[in-house]
Amino acid sequence: MPMHKGHVLVPLKDRFWAKVDKRGPDECWPWTSITSKGYGVIYVNPRKRRASQVSWEIANGRPFPDDMHACHTCDNPICVNPAHIFPGTRSDNLSDASRKGRMKHHSRAIWTHCSRGHEFTPEHTIVTKHGHRQCRECKRMHNAKRRKS
Repeated sequence: MPMHKGHVLVPLKDRFWAKVDKRGPDECWPWTSITSKGYGVIYVNPRKRRASQVSWEIANGRPFPDDMHACHTCDNPICVNPAHIFPGTRSDNLSDASRKGRMKHHSRAIWTHCSRGHEFTPEHTIVTKHGHRQCRECKRMHNAKRRKS
């Protein structure tokens, strides 16, 4: 085994799989080491990399495509089962999340009520200059509260 500053260098595959709770082939394989923003990370020469991308690379024997995201069919960010991971654009990833109802802020156009339960009807809805809908009643309550302060 090669040495580096008095330490034995452990091959990436060995370091990687030691941090995975490997289960059945169709199950999620949770990353058990450090995470960043909910995703597993591993240091590779000395860069911090997404564990899901490294898993895909190990399974496919080639580098993860540049400018692509590791999309999860299982919708589990800490999963590193290569069978659950596919390369996709940011747009692919957001579309997948929206289609599966995981990104409510990307699918607000289909909401029928505001967060406080008021119905979005033409008479109860304000459309901002950016095209976003606001509940007229919630806006009125917000303005009244601000005037009291």
